[in-house]
Amino acid sequence: MGYVGSFASLLFVYPFLKGEFTAENMTNVRLSFVIASLFFFVFSLPFFLLIKERKVDLSKDISYFKVGLERVKSTFRNATRYKNIGNFLLSYFIYADGINTVIIFASIFARHTLNFSLVEILTFFLSVQSTAILGSVIFGIIADSIGQKKTLSITLLMWVATAIGAYFCTDKISFYIIGFIAGAAMGSSQSTSRSLMSKIIPPEKKTEFFGFYSFFGKSSAILGPLVFGFVSSITGSQRIAVISVALFFVVGLILLQRVREERFKG
Repeated sequence: MGYVGSFASLLFVYPFLKGEFTAENMTNVRLSFVIASLFFFVFSLPFFLLIKERKVDLSKDISYFKVGLERVKSTFRNATRYKNIGNFLLSYFIYADGINTVIIFASIFARHTLNFSLVEILTFFLSVQSTAILGSVIFGIIADSIGQKKTLSITLLMWVATAIGAYFCTDKISFYIIGFIAGAAMGSSQSTSRSLMSKIIPPEKKTEFFGFYSFFGKSSAILGPLVFGFVSSITGSQRIAVISVALFFVVGLILLQRVREERFKG
């Protein structure tokens, strides 16, 4: 549903982003941000109005921050119990770095290396989101049949193929094809990662461990872009920088093989 929302929001702003970044159409470009903010507002209303949350009695003299901190300390003190989860989070950190880097630099690569126009870039991301929708559904079904780990391994191989394909890409049509593959890989890898994480963590610590999961995911947005920018700078080629991103998927795939796909037993 998240990818459906992304696709819909791109459709809404599409009429405002025709043409190039010029003084004449800059107002429309700015309006696209207003449309995005309204999109956030409208679709957040059902959550705030309809979702019921367990009430917490804040009148009691309890430091919830202190309680949470003690739980995290306890988790680290018993880190050997959660070695399998640690192996997955390390793998996730590496390959998520690659995914975030591809998402961040795809438009830059398309514009500066393949001379995409603004409208072509937007159309490209619409096509990527459409295959992300299909990928998350299809690979979700596949994961139910062969397991999350094998499914995730397949999607990481797709990411490797995407990076290598981008290196050899010389025209816009082939880049669209690569985008279709990347979209399917993005939809499946992100949804399958959450599914696998949910399976291997202790049920009573799901909120805490998904906090770690989110932390690793956000932290991974640093290293990949840094490597891409550094390699692109010293070589003068974004193609070579794209190949460097493939290493994140290869290393992440290798580390993933150390993860046992089984429910946490304590």
